[in-house]
Amino acid sequence: MVKMKYTVIIEKGRESGYVVYAPALKGCVSQGETKEEALKNADSQHNLAVKFRLSRGVVDADGNDITNEMSYIVLEATQALKIARPEVVIKLHKNTPHEFLLAVTDHLRVASGISALWNDEMMVPYLTEKGIPLEDARLYSTHGCMRWNISGKSINQRALGGSVVLPKLLEYALNQGWNKFTGRQMGAPTPDPRTFTSIEDVMQAYQTQAKFFLEKLFAINNLVDVLDGRYLQQPFYSALLDGCIERGQDCRDYKYYADTVVQPLGQVTCINALAAMKKLVFDEKKVTMTELVEALENNWEGKEDLRVMFLNGPHWGNDDEYVDEIGRDFMRSNTEMVHSFKNIWGFEHAEDGTSGSSF
Repeated sequence: MVKMKYTVIIEKGRESGYVVYAPALKGCVSQGETKEEALKNADSQHNLAVKFRLSRGVVDADGNDITNEMSYIVLEATQALKIARPEVVIKLHKNTPHEFLLAVTDHLRVASGISALWNDEMMVPYLTEKGIPLEDARLYSTHGCMRWNISGKSINQRALGGSVVLPKLLEYALNQGWNKFTGRQMGAPTPDPRTFTSIEDVMQAYQTQAKFFLEKLFAINNLVDVLDGRYLQQPFYSALLDGCIERGQDCRDYKYYADTVVQPLGQVTCINALAAMKKLVFDEKKVTMTELVEALENNWEGKEDLRVMFLNGPHWGNDDEYVDEIGRDFMRSNTEMVHSFKNIWGFEHAEDGTSGSSF
């Protein structure tokens, strides 16, 4: 188990007593009437700071690794208690001690279901590209299932700005925007799928449907944010966040970063469907688009052989470059589409990543 040493500075107080602080643990200050009392208070205060740092990251604002004894204690305690919640967030980076990596490996063998691994080498540049200062980006933390946050900053948000069922959008793309259950035109009017000659034609129709419905979702989302700011202000919470008191603004109004999130669902279902269409219809030409559309219109009735053929098509998650390339293009298309919309603070909307592999 690794033990960390911190330099502690003792100074006389402005009026009386003594003040103790550790420069490596910013914001961690204690005091006492005597040096002994101040040091005793500092010991408990610094232990608390180490725990708090664990939740914020394993590097400090200057990029120095601060993996410490508490990092190991949390892993060991989780294994001993066999708890399902809260999840253990493990942030790794290129200077993570080898001994800690081994401890994480041992931990994952017995507690993999509650562990979330975060890669600082990806996350920190990702956040700085969003305009987050480097020092704050290094201290990112997590909330919810798999969302980033920066503790103490006004990034207040609703849990979710709505869900988007992506396979339904693909269904609309193959039905010219018509809802086959209600017989009504619910989506955008896209071309007759029988005229599609490539998987790119299918994707273009899908993107048209995605834009059509996302425009409405984000309009509702932005309206709710306006109403939240007017009727659901949070003065107590705002007092705990940097910048709100200084600006005289509630956290519903002032945003350090306005992270508004929607949740797409069914990515893998769409990727597998697109891969099967590309392979069977456009590459191998074993099936025509007319045959496929008619089979879908009749819920595969009388077309069991055709249904099985599509079910046995390439599937995402099997290290198959054919379908993985389709998956990358599909995910990138969705992300770019979501990012093209802005919230009421002028920031781009974002996707919740917890459903990235959902069916």
